[in-house]
Amino acid sequence: MSTKLHFDSPFSFRKSLAIIRHVVQELGYPFDVREDLEGNLSQSLPISDFSDPSMLWRHQQCLALFKKNNAFPPVVDTTEAALSKFLESEDKCRQTNVRLRDKVSLRTLERFKGASLIFEVSRKIDHILGPVPDLSELDFGFGPGANVGLSRFTSIRRKLSSPFPSLTTNAWRFLEFFQAEFPFWTNLMASRPVQGGKLTFVPKSSMIDRPIVVEPLINSFAQKGIGSYIRSKLRRFGCDLTDQAANQRLARQGSITGEYATIDLESASDTISYELVKALLPPAWFDLLCECRSPSYRLPCGDFITPEKFSSMGNGYTFELESLIFFALSSVICGKSIFSVYGDDIIIPTDKFETMHDCLSQFGFSLNLEKSFWSGQFRESCGADYLGGVSVGPCYLKNNFAIK
Repeated sequence: MSTKLHFDSPFSFRKSLAIIRHVVQELGYPFDVREDLEGNLSQSLPISDFSDPSMLWRHQQCLALFKKNNAFPPVVDTTEAALSKFLESEDKCRQTNVRLRDKVSLRTLERFKGASLIFEVSRKIDHILGPVPDLSELDFGFGPGANVGLSRFTSIRRKLSSPFPSLTTNAWRFLEFFQAEFPFWTNLMASRPVQGGKLTFVPKSSMIDRPIVVEPLINSFAQKGIGSYIRSKLRRFGCDLTDQAANQRLARQGSITGEYATIDLESASDTISYELVKALLPPAWFDLLCECRSPSYRLPCGDFITPEKFSSMGNGYTFELESLIFFALSSVICGKSIFSVYGDDIIIPTDKFETMHDCLSQFGFSLNLEKSFWSGQFRESCGADYLGGVSVGPCYLKNNFAIK
């Protein structure tokens, strides 16, 4: 399993590079360590080029010394790259929304069982979720991140004491409920409406950041309650979002026998289109999720957009929603066969891979071809990498380290 190491002391760039060069030499792998970060990342070879687990681990370990290490000056504008990717996902969602609204396209989809697929998956989701719960049944809570009007260096105490809790106008029903349910949260009376969430970015790798939408405080509090409820419903059907072990176990088995394919998607949460959620979820559930989603996002330039996606990372139920969609889709495709889903990490029988690929495309999703495996001896899922049953996951350097 991959390990993330954190080093927080000051460092010297050249000394850091010298130590990394020494580590690479000790690994005995002929890796050309250059000071050009982009050059090092370009050394990545296809997994299919490796048959020896030891050599693959050494190769991945060498790359892992650089990929997420912020000790090196970026060779690209990682924020600009992330914004470009975000807008690209928006355009993809727009195309999916148009396709799903277009009756002619739906008739075309029917040739590929697209219309019947939507029906089957929506019926499965309805079965999993059941009736919409009363607000009193939801376990509301705060996430660890920032909210509109609050910095990311925050805490539950600061959120509760926020002088002007933010929310969007579509979330007023939740505010009224919270005022009655949590009388100690006195600042709720001073809540202020905002237009929507705020697009920002957090580090992902040395080549690109991760786009995150910072949600209004009241919206986020409500979203966490809905997400927790969906999570509990999924668990009853065998999808435990508190445990990655099932995915990791099947990934290892697939690397040995070839019977399982591991699937990862490109920008999965950012390509869950509005019309797809509307088509798949029961109307009452769709309305509930809409009540607390951000109807617009503020871009770094200050402009607001109406998102084509349903929700983004930063929304308190996005992870559960994508897990629900992919679990229901996998269930319909796999039937009684064994499969496992954790977010957009999907593991299905290899003989179902082509069908799954086609169905994901119909829903507007794209495979991450660098991280999806359905042939050969390598499988990867939930941070676990295996070649022929042998763990080859590297250790990542993510922050500064000291040389003494």
